[in-house]
Amino acid sequence: MKKIFYLFSVLILLAGCSNDDDCFNEIGNRSNNLLSPKLFVTELNTNSPYTGILDIFPCVLGTSTYYGNYVNDELSALNPIYTISAGSIQNYLRPLYLPVGNYTLLYWGVPSPGIDGTYETPASREPSITLNGDMSMQYYSLRQYPSDTICYPIYDYVFAVKQVDLGNGDISVALQRKTAGINVTLKNEDGSPLATSIDSIRVYVGNLAEKVNVYSGNYENYTKTVMFPLTISETQATNKTAMVLPSDVPPYFRVEIDLKNGETKKFETHLSSVLTSGTKLSIIMVSNIIFSQTTEGSGFEVSDWSETEETIALPPLS
Repeated sequence: MKKIFYLFSVLILLAGCSNDDDCFNEIGNRSNNLLSPKLFVTELNTNSPYTGILDIFPCVLGTSTYYGNYVNDELSALNPIYTISAGSIQNYLRPLYLPVGNYTLLYWGVPSPGIDGTYETPASREPSITLNGDMSMQYYSLRQYPSDTICYPIYDYVFAVKQVDLGNGDISVALQRKTAGINVTLKNEDGSPLATSIDSIRVYVGNLAEKVNVYSGNYENYTKTVMFPLTISETQATNKTAMVLPSDVPPYFRVEIDLKNGETKKFETHLSSVLTSGTKLSIIMVSNIIFSQTTEGSGFEVSDWSETEETIALPPLS
């Protein structure tokens, strides 16, 4: 159901409500003991308002033990899920309802795509949530292509953990991006059309983390490779931003170009620096040169992108 909610989140954000009271007339004191606070969400480095989907996992204070959430006045493993627009609640699949008290809240979100969009078919393995379960044993992780060890790009996850005194005011939180973004552009140096002999192009990025811990936000198992295709137009081949988990060493990078005659041309190298969370890497392959730039992003708040540049020699592929 959560994935369906993600698919319709953009429509919900656009439709919205005429005012907060219309959207949330059920939020507030539900009994003498249960309540649902207002939430305010920003991005970590910029303090800019967050827009996107937000999951909340309430835990017993100071522990990784999943407390749960009240649904129809009964404690349930079904966690709260919100749509956030400009830092405030726009709608919800399930609101946060808990007894007054202190909790550790884990926040995981997927921001709405920017103007340039993101890769259209990301995939991930999500945590398995049970009452009193140990959230330090749960992960968001890469999902493999069928019958392969290569993985899809992942969702653009953001994260925060916060100790909350529920019943003592509203909740505000700053989210931190846990992924890195990759854009690749292949074009001729003089801007001329790409060779008509090209049938398809794939990009592989390796030495990436397999998973990120739901409780700590730490990464594990830097052995995975993510693959995504480039979309070919007349003068260049590109992709919408593909999200991946970070690397602990400079990533392995490979491009495969399938020709219409059945041949496959390959180029592989290692990038010059580690790929970190909150980094967007742009690689432009022009003639025999690859230029790459990085930019860093923020967290109900998400980080901005910082920039660096590197040059890699690309030998002729013909």
